[in-house]
Amino acid sequence: MDKKLTLLSELSLISIIILVSLSVIGFSAPNITNFTYPKKYAKIYSTVNISANVTDNETLDSVITEFVSPKVEYYNMTNINGTDIYVLNYTPTNMTVYIFRIFANDTAGENSTSPWGYFTCVDIKNVTINVSVAASCCGDYSLFWVPEKVVQNQTIAIFAFFRNCGNLVENETTSFTIKNSTGQNVGYFMGSDKPGFVISDQETLESLEDQFHWGVWYSEGLPLGNYTAIVHTDYSSIYDITNETFVWSELEAGANCTDVVDSHANCTNTTWSGCTYKYGESIELLTPNITNLSSVNLSSSIAGNMTPNSTVYEGSNKVGESNYTVFIFNMSDCSDYCFICMSLDRNITDSECAYEGYVIPSNGYDVESVASDGHKATVREVTRNCDYKVKYYDCLVIEALDFANCTIRYGCGGYAEMNKTFEIVESLGNKTQPEPQPTPEPSPSPTPQPETG
Repeated sequence: MDKKLTLLSELSLISIIILVSLSVIGFSAPNITNFTYPKKYAKIYSTVNISANVTDNETLDSVITEFVSPKVEYYNMTNINGTDIYVLNYTPTNMTVYIFRIFANDTAGENSTSPWGYFTCVDIKNVTINVSVAASCCGDYSLFWVPEKVVQNQTIAIFAFFRNCGNLVENETTSFTIKNSTGQNVGYFMGSDKPGFVISDQETLESLEDQFHWGVWYSEGLPLGNYTAIVHTDYSSIYDITNETFVWSELEAGANCTDVVDSHANCTNTTWSGCTYKYGESIELLTPNITNLSSVNLSSSIAGNMTPNSTVYEGSNKVGESNYTVFIFNMSDCSDYCFICMSLDRNITDSECAYEGYVIPSNGYDVESVASDGHKATVREVTRNCDYKVKYYDCLVIEALDFANCTIRYGCGGYAEMNKTFEIVESLGNKTQPEPQPTPEPSPSPTPQPETG
């Protein structure tokens, strides 16, 4: 009896081991390695090879290359002669950035994805470039791309090329932000838990080097309407180190210094050089109609600064893919018409407006000019660059002698920022089709009566 029990126990143990082993083996996800693709650049209309090794202890059901830019596409990859190698020969047809990854799925329902890859499609030509470099920190964008229309609940990729246009090695940090029409951060970026915000990357760039930054943004649950994407880059560099002595009280009065602790203090002296602006093409806005002010909800600050009894002009204008009602005002601090608002409805907030020569906060357009009669204005896209010079002091301080011996690091830096507007639109499949209306029956014709005669 004991032998039978022992035998049954051993058989049960063996069965459990077999079942656990099968379970473990059957539910491991595919393993993607050796993910290769063109690094940085590929020529337009050339054949691009994307490949990877994909292994699994189950049967692979599919291996797919998933593109999210310039548009969402999926392509089955080809297995090479029964090996672990899968390839896709792809032909890029647009001069833009292609962002993609590999997705593998097995028959047990387990799946894996590779890291994201990207390359820039270019038309290669021989070009001679003459460059004049200023001896300072500098940064700007050679491209900031956001789709003009986004289908509701769609996931999109946005990207920017930041360029170190100075002659120094710069440390830079780039972020993306998405705001709605009221200025709130909305949606989520992949890899970030902050609404509508993500730090794309932190890099060190050589002089005249470009850096590609991108983010994947989810619009799920957001209402239809207009939104603003913002790219922002902070950059800085240290370019010289010296040692000097100071009268401590004079240095402390002229710089931002910490308290002296154990005969040591740090000071900072920052001087902003000002902001420069890089402009896009001028966009003409027409305002031929007189506004009925009772149909407009004006902020109190705008209403209070209007010239008394002056006429407000308005007009519908399409800028990019957004439809704006443009209003032009005669304000009490101007001699004529000088103030415009670009509104998506008739509730006009301060952030939708600006004077001539200033930038409208809600959409980032610079107000280039306003016609003195109030019937026309021009705006343009703008990249803002603001630069500073800074000195960092690391000082040994002898307060009794009013003396400081400091190591000084000389640096510079600044930030670049650019806005793009886009619209969330309804999917065609979600639009409600009108119910068909029955055709009315024709009225019966009168029955002819015989003539009497």
